[in-house]
Amino acid sequence: MNLLKEFQQFIKKQNLFQPKDKLLLAVSGGVDSVVLCELCKQAGYDFIIAHCNFQLRGEESERDETFVRLLEKKYSVEVLVKKFDTEKYAAKNKLNIQ
Repeated sequence: MNLLKEFQQFIKKQNLFQPKDKLLLAVSGGVDSVVLCELCKQAGYDFIIAHCNFQLRGEESERDETFVRLLEKKYSVEVLVKKFDTEKYAAKNKLNIQ
């Protein structure tokens, strides 16, 4: 059985959502979340992408954000991005960044 069919069967078996539901996919830019986008596109699901940039890895965080923004064109979906000043917030509130 191929991955797409297994994906669709799992969703149906677990009753995760209905085929006509609109999904919000949290996408980091890593392989797992991008494969999720691809499977959702191939399965014909309606989705938008959300990306959080916690700005913890300098240029690497910026590259991830840029890459995720490019998925808007690839999948013809809306991409929502939110930047967080994680280090400043953690310092102000005496919290660990994790």
